[in-house]
Amino acid sequence: MLVRLADLPPGSYATDPAKRRPYPDTLFPVAAFDEFVKQVVPRFRAYDRSTQAGYDALVAKVGPNVILTHSAAGPLGFAATIAAPDHVRAHIAIEPSGAPDPSTVDLDRLRPIPHLIVWGDHLDSDSTWTELYTSTRRFHDALRRAGGRSTWIDLPTEGRHGNSHMIMMDRDSHKTARLITSWLDAQREGLSVRRKVSPLGCLHPIVVTMLNQVAVLSDIHGVLPALEAVLAEPDVSTADRIVLTGDITAGPQPTQVLDLLTSLGDRVIWISGNADRELLEYRRGQRDTIPDPIAPWAAEQLREDHLDHLSSLPRSLSLSVRGLGKVLFCHATPRDDEEVVLVDSRLDRWKEVFSGLDTDIRTVVCGHTHMPFVRLAHGRLVLNPGSVGMPYGRTGAHWGLLGPGVELRTTNFDIEAAATRVSQDSSYPEITEWADYFLHARATDADALEAFAPRDGRDHTP
Repeated sequence: MLVRLADLPPGSYATDPAKRRPYPDTLFPVAAFDEFVKQVVPRFRAYDRSTQAGYDALVAKVGPNVILTHSAAGPLGFAATIAAPDHVRAHIAIEPSGAPDPSTVDLDRLRPIPHLIVWGDHLDSDSTWTELYTSTRRFHDALRRAGGRSTWIDLPTEGRHGNSHMIMMDRDSHKTARLITSWLDAQREGLSVRRKVSPLGCLHPIVVTMLNQVAVLSDIHGVLPALEAVLAEPDVSTADRIVLTGDITAGPQPTQVLDLLTSLGDRVIWISGNADRELLEYRRGQRDTIPDPIAPWAAEQLREDHLDHLSSLPRSLSLSVRGLGKVLFCHATPRDDEEVVLVDSRLDRWKEVFSGLDTDIRTVVCGHTHMPFVRLAHGRLVLNPGSVGMPYGRTGAHWGLLGPGVELRTTNFDIEAAATRVSQDSSYPEITEWADYFLHARATDADALEAFAPRDGRDHTP
């Protein structure tokens, strides 16, 4: 079995490279065989269960996924798909070392998941390969009979000869990469996968993460009832990720909001806003004052673990979202956490704040101004979901949903009950006035635009 790793027929190996007899049509770089073998590590089968448990946990944690496996990782990939089919969007097995006995698998659960199984050449060189091929074919055929989606590709039948077991190392590996990515594209319109194909290790599957839907929550400002109302929305609870675009803590219930969000684990992706930065700087002695009256009080409520968490947050990040491609998330603008852009900011202003962005970023999500809008600027779609906890213009908790398009959403909740609860829970001295003003959205959108407009540079337009 080992010799076919480099496509050397049984009995053809010799310590003297000159005496080795590879298949005449082999595409494996046989001259590098010795260097390749030096990198081979043993597989300790005693750890198979713990290894499988690790892969299952990874798939459940970062899903939904496209799982791509090779060789001994093949059974691990099949098992991970069977264990968590709701977290898998496709499974690709390159010359897997077997597949499950279909009689032991609930094939109905696998029907929605497309499978691709790829084989190289010279599989009749050893009975071991014949057995692996046959057992995998048995699974493929059973899945097809059950109405599942499984594609079987023997490269020699496609006119490609000489591929070794290490298909990704063969001289035509680019063709295999193109075959796989084309197959992925055909499975679902808008499927988002990382196109960069790396050499696949024999034992470790590659998990490719794609996001179908992302909920965007911005400017929560420490208002727990508003946050709870949004998190209870069905589309938020089922979203692949929840992205927080900053200004999470500066408000009447900062610790409760942070504790709730951190309890959600890795489903939440955090970005720092200017208010979060200011609270951190105030507590760390880097500033003496904060313009927002409630902010110094909120800063004093935070525990050390809260401060450590806030200090670790990025100012921006990018994610791939189905239907939108690469999306950049930030608080105010991609380059600054306090800069102002508005729905009616001039195109020159948008060009300025977009300077330096990668050309493949076609959607930008920001917050900061507490007013929801969607607009097009220089070919990029811009979404501001508004504010969850401190809305301007109208009441409710405002948020956004991405994938495959963009949507502005509003969650209505009992404002009076929320104001009463916040006033009872918070020790901020002016909490009654604060809750009445911000939860009832006493500031109109006209008030907000009048206050923000001079800060978007329009007064300096020639």
